[in-house]
Amino acid sequence: MVNPKSELFEKHPEWAITQPNRETYYYRNQLVLDLSNPEVQEYVYSVVENLMKENPEIAYFKWDCNSPITNIYSPYLKEKQNQLYIDHVRGIYNVFERVKQNYPDVPMMLCSGGGARCDYGALKYFTEFWCSDNTDPIERLFIQWGFSQFFPIKSMAAHVTSWNKSTSIKFRTDVAMMCKFGFDISLQELSNEEQQFCKEAVNNYNRLKKVILDGIFIA
Repeated sequence: MVNPKSELFEKHPEWAITQPNRETYYYRNQLVLDLSNPEVQEYVYSVVENLMKENPEIAYFKWDCNSPITNIYSPYLKEKQNQLYIDHVRGIYNVFERVKQNYPDVPMMLCSGGGARCDYGALKYFTEFWCSDNTDPIERLFIQWGFSQFFPIKSMAAHVTSWNKSTSIKFRTDVAMMCKFGFDISLQELSNEEQQFCKEAVNNYNRLKKVILDGIFIA
């Protein structure tokens, strides 16, 4: 994504997917960078590379994408606009390939599944994807069940959050433990008893992880 008031956009407005001679539509006050353009691919990769060089202790990446493509026109492709979606995806795969080759031990989450950005091609480069920003544990049961029709359990990240506090911490934990288990919750929200329960849940998950992630799942 690129913000229209950013330094990047001021220097390279031609790097954004946007139609000429029409009023620009901004989704979340953003435009999508044109990854069909090799220069843009190089720039995006350089952001990751610079982060890793400056912070070699980085142990995890969340690669977010929260905007659909609007104003569908590539200044780079010009008369080949029918290639935009294909070349855009190929371009971002080129970036992923370089990141994976140069930083193979850094796990990465592909986000967000709610934006229909989960696919087997991308899973070549990512350790997991985020099914949806909807983390209500009751609704998550249906989301995770639906995704399980197409994707393996080990590819889906599921976290315990503060959504739907009417449910118990045990229920939220049980739902998240069905996939790649994590927490997105402040410890201050949890009582001492709940914190102790979460510690035990992590121990149990690590004990059962191989069965949960690599076992045969029947939906």
